[in-house]
Amino acid sequence: DVIYAYPDVARWKTISTYPVVIAAGDLELSAAEGARLAEYVKGGGTLLVADGQMPAAAAAALELPKASELLEAEGYTWAPAKARHASQRFRFRPIEGGRALASTAEGKVFCAAYDRGEGRLIYLSVPRGLGIDRAAIPALPQLFAHLTRGLMPVEVKGDVEWMANRNATGWVVTLLNPAGQAKPQHGITPTDFRQNRAVTIRSAAPLKEASDWLFPEEKLVPVADGAGSRLELTVPAGAVRIVELRVP
Repeated sequence: DVIYAYPDVARWKTISTYPVVIAAGDLELSAAEGARLAEYVKGGGTLLVADGQMPAAAAAALELPKASELLEAEGYTWAPAKARHASQRFRFRPIEGGRALASTAEGKVFCAAYDRGEGRLIYLSVPRGLGIDRAAIPALPQLFAHLTRGLMPVEVKGDVEWMANRNATGWVVTLLNPAGQAKPQHGITPTDFRQNRAVTIRSAAPLKEASDWLFPEEKLVPVADGAGSRLELTVPAGAVRIVELRVP
């Protein structure tokens, strides 16, 4: 969901119903609004915010961690998996304290989690989460996945884009596979079906049945997976699948 900040913090009612809030874009927040975000965190919420997203007064009210002067780096280590990843060159401010989530090859932390009351603040010291090329650094989507895991009623595993919508009988999951469909400047190339993608859809609740709106002739059979269900299928190269999941 997308929620907006009203100047009157007394109207910030729904924010406390979200387990995770991700700050997006440049936020012209007042000190009172920064304090409201701090209240949300201390009340049990998780907030992800990047360097440079809000004015100094709001950042101070939110009590963002102190950071050093800007440095530059390439690549990073993702602490939860202890894995090294490549990235474009980016600027960051070394930070101290908290639980390190991402650091440079030299061990300088640029993303960490800080416990605040019943919740936690996740601080990314890369300005706006963007590299020098103005594209999001790979650590940012990794953070999104890390913070939202287990919160969705359905999750998709596989190299595809996906979205989920609720309907009267359960969920509708849209799967998009843009791979295998080159777009040259001139002409049309054949689809490369070697780029088909295997996908697993997991539902937190048991499923009664499943069907594909675009490929109704294909029989989809959910199988039990712990307390929920699992469904495996293939998304062809350059194709879209819309799968309806019906719960009992």
